[in-house]
Amino acid sequence: MKIGFVGMGVMGRAMVFNLIKANINVTIFNRTKEKCLTSIKAGAKLAQSSSELITSSDIILTCVSNSSALEDIIDSGSINCDHISSDKILIDCSTISPSETIRIASILKKKNIDMLDAPVTGGEIGALLGNLTFMVGGKRKLFDKIKYLLDIMGETIIYAGVNGNGQKLKIVNQAVCAINALAVAEGLTLSKKLNIDLDVLYQLLSNGAANSWMVNDLINRLLQKNRQPGFTIKLFEKDMCIVDEELKRNNLTLDGLTTAHNLMRKAVSKGLEGFGVQTLSEAL
Repeated sequence: MKIGFVGMGVMGRAMVFNLIKANINVTIFNRTKEKCLTSIKAGAKLAQSSSELITSSDIILTCVSNSSALEDIIDSGSINCDHISSDKILIDCSTISPSETIRIASILKKKNIDMLDAPVTGGEIGALLGNLTFMVGGKRKLFDKIKYLLDIMGETIIYAGVNGNGQKLKIVNQAVCAINALAVAEGLTLSKKLNIDLDVLYQLLSNGAANSWMVNDLINRLLQKNRQPGFTIKLFEKDMCIVDEELKRNNLTLDGLTTAHNLMRKAVSKGLEGFGVQTLSEAL
């Protein structure tokens, strides 16, 4: 099977690298060609256009920043459905709204193309190590057909049901992550006021009831004086906008999520949008 991959951001590059390591032939495309250089050096083939990528690929994966980017790819011709034959599968690993996923899947279906929504969690480290978690929505038979690819890039592969369900799971995941990130940010702020050394705080939190993936990742980055993103505040805030959409759609008001989103908005307004989530406390 020939694999095409659109979207050479932090996550896409790492995912492609693991496919190449597994001796999978991968053709890549990105609107900004410079972002393809690392993957090309690793062994990926560069398509000169998305049409070329689609024509030469049996399975097409996309990993883009938001629903607008995916919609632009499809509607503007970056991924033109007319170039996709009916035996091709599109797997979207982006985080976008469930309603957009369902709409796009419907558009592709009219072209006899099946789509799987397969958002991921695990961040840059998970992508590099190949232990991402995938949440997959779509036809079960398609999931079974392409799962071997997800197994290369991930460790936990969850079949969620129909199109859109993968994105619904991702929304809940991001909501819980947001509360975790808020807790870490506020805990860091409190500990500074109490003059507690960061390494002592980490020793406690990482070995007690407050431990979590977020505690380990964010505080470890701070201990290394690393403000660079495994996941940017800008993208997290984008995900929280999707969470907000679903809360409104379901007539829900959840105070913790509102507080977490407001902190992310504040961080963006302070110019922290390009830094990692570990810098959220700088906005308090």
